[in-house]
Amino acid sequence: MAILSEISPEQVEVIKAIGNLLKASGLDAVRRAYGHAIQGELLNWWAKELGLKRSPGQVCIRRLLGKPGLSLSCLPPRTDHASLWLKDGKPYCIVSKPYGPLSMSKLEEIGEFCRRHGLEFKVDTWPAWHFPHAVLFITFKKAEGASNGSDLSRG
Repeated sequence: MAILSEISPEQVEVIKAIGNLLKASGLDAVRRAYGHAIQGELLNWWAKELGLKRSPGQVCIRRLLGKPGLSLSCLPPRTDHASLWLKDGKPYCIVSKPYGPLSMSKLEEIGEFCRRHGLEFKVDTWPAWHFPHAVLFITFKKAEGASNGSDLSRG
């Protein structure tokens, strides 16, 4: 924990305001205020770090795999607040920000879906810009060496 003398006057004011909000409205209000304050910066930072741009089109694994059309298995299990991201104009990853926790069986279900469709996934908490400290951050990408031979008709 930082020593108070190392904190700027602006930070001291924010800490006081957070304390007042906590007393008046509770922890959930503080978490929501924090999330609203940083979500845009988190999203912009992440996209810039990886050289990505959000796709305005349909979010579907078929786009990651270079297969046209939609199907019932368009998104992995437990996908929530999904977005498709482009790198150099081409589909690069799908981001999902589901609320936790994810049980072992849910992670196995996601893993099986990814194996079946030639995807890989990574679960993290950072930079989950939708509602920081309340959602997970899962990225889905085409697996290295995937042949695009996945069966997208099998849900």
